[in-house]
Amino acid sequence: MRLEDTEQYKLGRNGELLIHSFAIEYGCTAFDIGGTASGAAPMLQSKHKNIIAPDALHLRNVPLWAEYKTKSVFYDHVNGRHDPSGNRIPPCLGHGINRRAYEDYRRADELMPVTLWFLCITAAQLHVASLSELGEPISSTRPELYNVVNFPLVRMHHVASFDKGRLQQFFRKDRLHEGLPTEAERKALLHWLRPRQMQFDAFTEHFLIWREQCWANR
Repeated sequence: MRLEDTEQYKLGRNGELLIHSFAIEYGCTAFDIGGTASGAAPMLQSKHKNIIAPDALHLRNVPLWAEYKTKSVFYDHVNGRHDPSGNRIPPCLGHGINRRAYEDYRRADELMPVTLWFLCITAAQLHVASLSELGEPISSTRPELYNVVNFPLVRMHHVASFDKGRLQQFFRKDRLHEGLPTEAERKALLHWLRPRQMQFDAFTEHFLIWREQCWANR
């Protein structure tokens, strides 16, 4: 079976199409890097090392990498726990990503800022954070089985909520994944999903102003 035919790929690609559409409709100029990789992980190639590329390039006042993640649910540490080093983890909700990808995104962040976009299907919520603002991740308690790193929601910006029933219906629908929606399809999709913008403008203004100051001081 081709990767493009798996349910995991379809879910992730549908999430990319939705987040990509949201970003454009709310002011980003975006290039779909993930769509150029033919079902494989997109790569940034350099003389000494190739690394996993984020899913998209966003342009507003400054260029940004954007990595889109689609999750069924939040991870939920109801009672807290200890990580492998023995540190106490407080009770929290959050999202996780593959550790190898996280290390590659850290390298990409040295070239250009990386933002992580997390869409949770059951909660119908979209959270965004810059990698540099997320701080140190929480390690998996079973790294030999789940080699992921996790970030609490409290470190992220809740930028939008969607109609839950319609969002879940969107992910149940079978569709082709080769291309991006047209402008008309993108606008119709966002109108149908009824996004309620929450912190997106505040996030972009805060992040961009802070990032531009950092670049100016280089």
